[in-house]
Amino acid sequence: MHVGLKHPEIFRGVVSLIGSLVPNSFDQRFVPWFTTPAMRRGENRLIWVGVASEDVFLDGGRAFAERLKVTGIAHVLREST
Repeated sequence: MHVGLKHPEIFRGVVSLIGSLVPNSFDQRFVPWFTTPAMRRGENRLIWVGVASEDVFLDGGRAFAERLKVTGIAHVLREST
């Protein structure tokens, strides 16, 4: 996720499968991408976050998806059992 969002000129899709999405690290890891519209001008065609209902990072996945939603960034959050 970190590398893909930093390089939209290379990656058209970014997927996190039970990634270490820790809410208190979002600003440190993703601020330029979240706060600079020029960095995300529709370059990414898919941002997909998958997390299991029993996963330790479930809350982080949900928080990341919410941050994308609030920022107006299209994405998919898939919670599986």
